[in-house]
Amino acid sequence: MHEKAFFFYEDIGKPAGDFATSLTDLCSKINTVTPTSLSFHLKRGDFENWIKNAMDDSELSNRITKLKKAKATWKSDAILRKKLYAVVRDRVAELQDLWRHALTWPEGVVA
Repeated sequence: MHEKAFFFYEDIGKPAGDFATSLTDLCSKINTVTPTSLSFHLKRGDFENWIKNAMDDSELSNRITKLKKAKATWKSDAILRKKLYAVVRDRVAELQDLWRHALTWPEGVVA
């Protein structure tokens, strides 16, 4: 799973020492990595690229692109963290809900 992991950096050549291996993992790491790292990756488009290419989720990638373009996102480190966390958390919840429905037998079907 490490071959698809997202490795956090604070700058080019300056690893933050943490990584995420799934969208759920990314969601929790957003609350623990430094604001410098979040800002670095958001500005460069790293989150969108990893989510689209490694996690195969164009929908979330597009949502993060919109978040990045919103001026309100950049008002403070705390706002950036809160908004990024909310976008990823909401998408994870959507995907979990979709999986729950996909794995539930419709009424009247005999298993």
